[in-house]
Parts: sequence; structure tokens; C-alpha cells
Amino acid sequence: MPELGPRILGREDMSQSIPVKGFQIIHDLESVFASLSQLDQRELFQLCGSLYSFPLDRSVFLNDVHSLVSPEGIYGLNRKADAFLQIRKVQSHSAMMAMIFVKPTLRNRGVGRNLIEHTLDFLRSRGMHTVRLNVFADNPARHLYLSMGFEISGRKEKEGPEGTPIQKWFMEKSLR
Repeated sequence: MPELGPRILGREDMSQSIPVKGFQIIHDLESVFASLSQLDQRELFQLCGSLYSFPLDRSVFLNDVHSLVSPEGIYGLNRKADAFLQIRKVQSHSAMMAMIFVKPTLRNRGVGRNLIEHTLDFLRSRGMHTVRLNVFADNPARHLYLSMGFEISGRKEKEGPEGTPIQKWFMEKSLR
């Protein structure tokens, strides 16, 4: 049986399939919620910034995800919630990657790079010219983003969960 591309979750036809092998929408939002719920306050803040508060509220999370309009949604390399990210804020020819998560036991093994490469291919196939993401300056994943050609387009001082100042980096990459 041929492998299906990602299923698009949103207000459009939910049976639509895009042929990007190995990359798909994650329908099991309970698994995503469970993965996020295991994070401590600092980890959740690093992953989501102020998008979700600690402790993670199930209804707030589900309402937010269900408000995303295709091609926005939560995507991963498999149906499990081992590695996933959100595509959000799709506007004209740009999109944002947010909440980039790789299960701790899979980090530093190429899973994050693979997830982002598939995401970039998917966004190119949807006609995107630019992709953006935000990362805190103390997040080790910043090295991955820089190595993949993301450039810092801005910085802002934020207050971390412990009330300490932390620098937020705004990054973007051309998909052309």
C-alpha cells in the first residue's frame, strides 16, 4: 500500500493529501498534549514562549490547534509524538515554524534536522518563499537553526518563567 502524504487539519477538506513522503499531520493531539505535559515550566517556555502557559491547559491547547487553518497544523515524521512542530501564521508567501519538539531521547541524532528539512520541502511545495521561527538565545537548538541557514532578523529581551531576562531571537530563512 502506498504511503500517504500529510493529512491537512483545518477548515478545509480534511481528506486532502499532499505528497511529501515521511511527513504528515499529527491527528493524535492527545499524544502531543501528553508529550508537552511532561515538560517542566522552563522547557515549555523554551518550546512555546508565551503561546501556552504552565501548567499546560488541555482545552486551551486543543482550542488553539483546532483554530489553525490549513496548511497550518502540527506535523511530524510519523504518527507518534516523538518529533513534531507547528506550522502557523501562514501569510501570502511566508509561514512560521513554532513549538519544534524532539523527544529528549532522540535529540542530537539528526531527528530535528530531518523534521525541519521535511517542513521546508513541504512549505516550498505550498509556494512559501520565507519561513520564520523564534528561539531563545540559551536554547541549544539555535545552533541547528543557524547551521540550516536561518539568519537572526531581530532580538528582543523577554522575561523568562523565573522572572529573569532572556533574549528571544527572531530568525528567518529564504526558501528560494
